[in-house]
Amino acid sequence: MMAAKQLLLRLGRWTLSSALGRAGSPTRRARQCTYRQSTTRGRRASARPPAIRTAWANTCGSIQKTCSATPRWVQDSQEARKVQPQQPRKMPRDPRLILERGWQRVKRHFTVVGAVIVDSGRVLCAQRGGDGSLAGLWEFPGGKVEVDETPRQALEREIAEELGCQVKVGERVTTTTHEYGFGIVSLTTFYCTVVTGSPQLTEHAAVTWLPPTELHRLVWAPADVPAMRLVSAGLA
Repeated sequence: MMAAKQLLLRLGRWTLSSALGRAGSPTRRARQCTYRQSTTRGRRASARPPAIRTAWANTCGSIQKTCSATPRWVQDSQEARKVQPQQPRKMPRDPRLILERGWQRVKRHFTVVGAVIVDSGRVLCAQRGGDGSLAGLWEFPGGKVEVDETPRQALEREIAEELGCQVKVGERVTTTTHEYGFGIVSLTTFYCTVVTGSPQLTEHAAVTWLPPTELHRLVWAPADVPAMRLVSAGLA
């Protein structure tokens, strides 16, 4: 009899400790709560009258819609990510890839001046030397305008460097803009007269004096063509 009582007592203690241990587990408690809530809601919903169930569904539906909306700070972060500027990609060197990917090269802009040197009714024409894209074409001598000088000052300096003579810059002929493969050139031409010295070959392949009516016989650089036509019509 005593042995049976001790056995039952031990069995009761083991059952109680195991039950408490299982109930004390957080995972088990969470599962039990979820199961009870689901079953209780189902039983309660089925036990309610139809009118109460309809009103409850409408109320809970509006609450759920309000609560399920995306928080404002999340929306702000999403919008911020959308408007972030994209990092510029590196332009490939292969021209074929540049055309395929829609890249556009930004061309450089050059401000240059040219001298229409007139002497005894003839105009000085200079032929470009070197091996560039404009080699062999004719032009009015001149060059680029530096940052700290005016177009007239730049023209006097360029003629002294290229032709080795001093000129007096007169009135402006015209200003034209032409786009080459290497960049965009804005050319301003001026009438000039030689003051000291005579034109010498230093950078050009050749120079020649022509009457205004014969300027069109030469093959001119595209940027100089408008000025050449105005000079031919004005001095003819």
